[in-house]
Amino acid sequence: MFTSIADRNSKPVEFTLFGRVVRVPPGISVAAAMLANGEAAGRVSASGSPRGPYCLMGACFECSVIIDGRARVRACMTEVRDGLNVERSQHVDD
Repeated sequence: MFTSIADRNSKPVEFTLFGRVVRVPPGISVAAAMLANGEAAGRVSASGSPRGPYCLMGACFECSVIIDGRARVRACMTEVRDGLNVERSQHVDD
């Protein structure tokens, strides 16, 4: 889909994404890591519709997830780092 411009010799970042440990290049957003790992939905709306990264610039909040226990964190505005724990939100008020 795309080619990473990250230094190929740099150490991958390892974190937990929706219950599984993933490794991604450093410097990318949580939203990019979600998409690269086949995870299109990070939350479920109050009506039950899956929601995920959309604008990828922080305006729409569709990519809101729970990161390290903090709710409503925009995945597109958060850089991956070792040890992060990313969980799905059940609805927009989570």
